[in-house]
Amino acid sequence: MISEKEKQIVDFITYFEASKQCSPSIKSIAKSLNVHRSTVRRRMAPLISKGIIKHTRDSVTVLRAKDDT
Repeated sequence: MISEKEKQIVDFITYFEASKQCSPSIKSIAKSLNVHRSTVRRRMAPLISKGIIKHTRDSVTVLRAKDDT
């Protein structure tokens, strides 16, 4: 189960990847959600540990969609 705020991140990454054919940066996620980059990083940590997203130096990618959101 993921929180509503974590779901917002997953939804944005999914949308961004589908529309732009590339993965978003933390900066672009933060800007779209109107939060600070450190907030995005904090909210991403559980998603990374659950294997839902992958964060590299340059981008963030959704690895799998969770139906139990």
